[in-house]
Amino acid sequence: MKILNGAFCATVTPMTKDGERILPENIGPLFHYFSTSGLDGILLLGSTGEGASLSLEEKKVLIDEASSCRGGLKLILGCITTSMSELMELVQLGKKKNATALLIPPPFYYKSVPEEGIEKYFEYVLERSEVPILLYNIPSNTGISLSRGMLERLSRFDTLYGIKESSGKIQETSKYLLTKPKRILLGSDMNLLRGLELGVEGIISACANVVPELVVNIRKGYLSGKEVTILQKRLSEVRKALGQIPFLAGLKRWMKFRDIEVGGIRLPYYSLTKEEQDKILLIASKYNINSELHTSF
Repeated sequence: MKILNGAFCATVTPMTKDGERILPENIGPLFHYFSTSGLDGILLLGSTGEGASLSLEEKKVLIDEASSCRGGLKLILGCITTSMSELMELVQLGKKKNATALLIPPPFYYKSVPEEGIEKYFEYVLERSEVPILLYNIPSNTGISLSRGMLERLSRFDTLYGIKESSGKIQETSKYLLTKPKRILLGSDMNLLRGLELGVEGIISACANVVPELVVNIRKGYLSGKEVTILQKRLSEVRKALGQIPFLAGLKRWMKFRDIEVGGIRLPYYSLTKEEQDKILLIASKYNINSELHTSF
């Protein structure tokens, strides 16, 4: 059963301007924006949501608010921690709050641990979770690539739904698609169309924070047999442009341009310079007035 097929947004986390406090009251308007943009679901507390920078208590507050505001959106909870006790508390909370799935990276602080240790870590969680799990392959952040052999062995657990593949290398994506459980949500905006052609179930997109219509229309257009190459080109342009400035700060500034209030960011990320703010506003102006972002397939 393909419970996670679709276009998901890896949402930012609303915070005060200085990033010191979360703003759970802004989750409702944020989710309404995503829902009306046509997205199928949300990843809360992922990398784009600064999940590794939030306390367990902050995560609980955000999960509670998100579960009450989600409406018809599918909800994936990011479990970015190396603390097993915290991880299991999030797993139990995911069950209690009816999360669609959990996203779990390898224990990223322990890069020198043999693969057997990483596998046992995942086994422990998979044996105890009642919620479907996506393993998170993001070696640029964790320093750990999920091997195909380990994925094959872990596929004996019914709770392993698949992986979020964020290596950014489409060749790696194609290899994972040949590996049980053969279910992938892509983490690369620049590879969305190619991933759909290969057979991924969908995408968990950071750029969907600012151009959700574009992400939705690429997937819907492709599935309905439309020509969407030009839309993918524009999505890639958006991602490249955001890569020229501090990424998360750029996303949040662009969202303000769209009248979505999500505040600032938390250290070690930092705010944009005046020059960077001017640059992101120029980019936002270009893409937000483009009528093709709102094409309906």
